[in-house]
Amino acid sequence: QPEYDSQYDAAKMFAYQDSAVYLFSLTPKRRQMAINTQSLQSQDLEIPLGIELMSDQTFRIEPVNIRFADNRPVYLYDKDAKRYFDLQGSKA
Repeated sequence: QPEYDSQYDAAKMFAYQDSAVYLFSLTPKRRQMAINTQSLQSQDLEIPLGIELMSDQTFRIEPVNIRFADNRPVYLYDKDAKRYFDLQGSKA
């Protein structure tokens, strides 16, 4: 699978506003992506995420309607807290 598919993927662009929070996925070569389509054939698919904060602030990630036809689980792993969050029912 290619790292970037111009038909389906989009690189992340930044406006660098003072209070902005930028969340993006990372390709294996660490390219920042706004849209990073993936094959769902693997049950163990991991998509690294990056975050860039333009100022010190508190924020919350609230998943909305994350569902797959096969009901596979979706988790967010917080490396700092060493904790998994179930994105199909919890808030991180």
